[in-house]
Amino acid sequence: MLDDSAALVGCPSREDADKLGGRFLGTVDGVFLVSVPSNPAAAPADGDALVAGTGYNATAQISCSGYKGAAAGMCDAGVIRSGETGGITVEVKLADGTQRVIFFNPDGSFLSFSTAEADGTAAMAISSQKKGDITTAKIGTETYEIPDAFVMGG
Repeated sequence: MLDDSAALVGCPSREDADKLGGRFLGTVDGVFLVSVPSNPAAAPADGDALVAGTGYNATAQISCSGYKGAAAGMCDAGVIRSGETGGITVEVKLADGTQRVIFFNPDGSFLSFSTAEADGTAAMAISSQKKGDITTAKIGTETYEIPDAFVMGG
């Protein structure tokens, strides 16, 4: 069951879906669907501490641009690290309160974005590029620059 405490994620393969550590829901038109908890109640098993008053292991501002034509700027973000066996979730808060959820593999490599038919993101192209210690993740015209240190921790 999917509720407001989980994100529905579409992955290109079952292997990618399994890496998220969520509950596999099925396949639709070749997309593997997974329900991924978006706000764990406690710190992950690896002992990564939480930022006081949040469900995040770290918070920061990251470079973002392109949402509804926005120029480059900084967006508030939080990261949830699920330990060595689970994935890593970066939640980015946009100027109008919209949230983008970006998924990374346990090794810190980019996996995907959370998308939905309802807001049109399911039809947007998704890509990423790694340069130095920054992953540039793109969905449609939106660009997010995410440092490895934020994704993986210190």
